[in-house]
Amino acid sequence: MDNFSIEEIYDRVGSDSKLHEFVGDTSYQKLIENKRTWEKKLDRVYESGINFITRESEKYPENLKQTEINPPILLYYKGDIDLLKKTIVAIVGTRFCSEYGKNVTKRFARELSNYSICVASGLAYGVDAFAHEAVMKAGGKTIAVLASGLNKPSPSGNVKLFHEIEKSGLALSEYFPDDEAQKYTFPERNRIVAGVSTATIVTEAPLKSGALITANIAAEIGREVFSVPGSILSGKSEGTNSLIKNGAAVLTDIMDIIHYLKTSDVKIKQTCVAISLDFLEEKVYTLLKEEPLSIEELVDKSKIELSELFVIMLSMEVKGVVTKGVGNKYTVI
Repeated sequence: MDNFSIEEIYDRVGSDSKLHEFVGDTSYQKLIENKRTWEKKLDRVYESGINFITRESEKYPENLKQTEINPPILLYYKGDIDLLKKTIVAIVGTRFCSEYGKNVTKRFARELSNYSICVASGLAYGVDAFAHEAVMKAGGKTIAVLASGLNKPSPSGNVKLFHEIEKSGLALSEYFPDDEAQKYTFPERNRIVAGVSTATIVTEAPLKSGALITANIAAEIGREVFSVPGSILSGKSEGTNSLIKNGAAVLTDIMDIIHYLKTSDVKIKQTCVAISLDFLEEKVYTLLKEEPLSIEELVDKSKIELSELFVIMLSMEVKGVVTKGVGNKYTVI
């Protein structure tokens, strides 16, 4: 029986006397009943525009087949299932991220997209959502792994984001489409996020964070964990700093992870055209990569006239290179 998929077993029920003889009357009748239940569920799945793959499917990701992960028997999906064959990096972190956490998340998500790397996350508020959004804004591909069924996307505040992802990327769940998220489904979801990914990035997280569960799972199954260092004065960076102390790779530049992926025999190709910046914009961009700065501080450091700098900053905001955050300080996106 272990050699057959669920579909193959149910296809043979009612038409294969050898199967009847093999399992016996009681088990055979249960299979008949299960087949009817299965068919009703399949009708509901297809009516919702949802598809699924089993562990036996050629589209099932190899990265997820490790026994330590406890691979899901079924994966329901909406969107482009072939994204599971791409190079995937997970970006995870706290739901209650700071402006710093938001900015580093968006920066690394965008830069991974520039290298045609697919970004996976869990559709949660905070870091997850910012990662998904930054990837799509950059024209890249993202995978959302849900802790609920695909007909009940959770959290409710990210339903619009979910629909955007299913159209341009991939939404994935191991739960029946009408299942609601439960407390236990979130850590279960995290193992899939780590499992489909070649590496996991934690951009900002306190010590008690689901992101650390994802990171620990990734480490346990032999995947590299990258952690973005944060202020020692911020509780929101205690988790990421702790990961570094315990052996996670430090991530301060996109090339840290690109070099790792290349040495892991993963083919990386930069296909996105770099955003064009003129000389003065490059000068401002270099300053802002070091630290967030107000317009007054930029005038002082860049020696550019205030009137001209206003025009430069507007241009860079339109290009999606910088954004204005806390304290009216500009930061690189």
